[in-house]
Order: sequence, then C-alpha cells, then structure tokens
Amino acid sequence: MKLSEYMRNVIPGDMILIEHPSISLAPRVFHVITRSAGRDNLFIIDVLDSALTLKKELELAGVDVSYLEKAPRLMGSGKSKWGRVVMSIDVHSDPGIFMSKFERFSKKYYSEHPGVNTIIVNPERIIPLHHMSPRFVLSLADLAAVFLGNRNRNVYYFVNCETADRRYLSLLEEVFTKVLRLKGRRLTVEKSPRPEEEGLELEIG
Repeated sequence: MKLSEYMRNVIPGDMILIEHPSISLAPRVFHVITRSAGRDNLFIIDVLDSALTLKKELELAGVDVSYLEKAPRLMGSGKSKWGRVVMSIDVHSDPGIFMSKFERFSKKYYSEHPGVNTIIVNPERIIPLHHMSPRFVLSLADLAAVFLGNRNRNVYYFVNCETADRRYLSLLEEVFTKVLRLKGRRLTVEKSPRPEEEGLELEIG
C-alpha cells in the first residue's frame, strides 16, 4: 500500500508519530504527508528551523513545495522567516513559560481552524537545551498528550530516533495513536488502533 493511500485512513483526532534516522527519506515522507493531508489546511510547528531542512532538500530534488510558503507556521526559535509566521516562541526560555504559551496558542488555533493538519518537526531538539532533564522530558511528552483525542486536528510528529532522548521517544510511542518507522527505504506501521495494520509496509508515494 502507498503512504498516500494509507493517509485516507487517518481520522479526526489521530496522532501519528514518524520515527526516522538522520540519513533517510524523511523529506519524501514529509512531502507525501503534507500533500495528502491537504495543502490548504496545514499548520507547521517548526522547531529550530528543522522543517526548513526538509523543505530545502525537496527543492534541491526538484519537488514543487511552493504550497509550504502559504502554510501558517509557528516558529520554535530558529532564524528563517519563510512561510506565513503566525507565532514565534523562544524555546530557550524557561520551559514552563514557553510550554504554557504553546499550549494556549495551540488550543486557540485549533478551535478557530477545525480539521487542521499539524506537522511538528523535530521537537526532540529542545531537550538538550534544557540539560536533558528527566522532568523536562516528561513535561514535553505530557504537552503532546494534552491534545490526545482533540478532533479539531490531526497531528504528525517527525522525530529523529537517532538523536532523540530514548525516554521521550518511548513516552510518545505510548501516547500516539499510530507509529510509523522509517528505516532505509522501508516505512512500516509499528502501532495502530487497528491490529491488522501493524507490520504493514508502506510504499513512499
């Protein structure tokens, strides 16, 4: 089954975790998901310009990603000004402050844009900024859990499994409704509410 076909099974409120290594086809997976989810209803949460890397790789490969320039984008620090920036949050600041700002803004945004598809790129990069604190790891994972079951949006987390704190990744795997794992050219369904989907290999296209 193609990933684009699998995307048709996504239901409102789904939380999908995409685990990928540093050298991978993550840009292509990102493109298929953003294209299939609906180009006109995206919300990109870009942590430390991580989404910019995916966007640039796709552009260098000759892929038309001009639709990303129109997508609302929340900047989690970083320096790039691409896209339609709707909010900027300093992830270097006190964790309690920036996570509170993020939660308030997100809840408001979802209530005003029902059915939005949220793409979060490399949130694990925030953890080293706060000294790999176990308390912070738990708080960051809890922030994801706050939106579990919110049918106003679907969310897709891209997490680098080679650099992510293992505790954080494990907590996300517990919370998310679906887990997709990218290894080489293979993208497999590791977790799903539908047991028959587990182990399914998806063609990236």
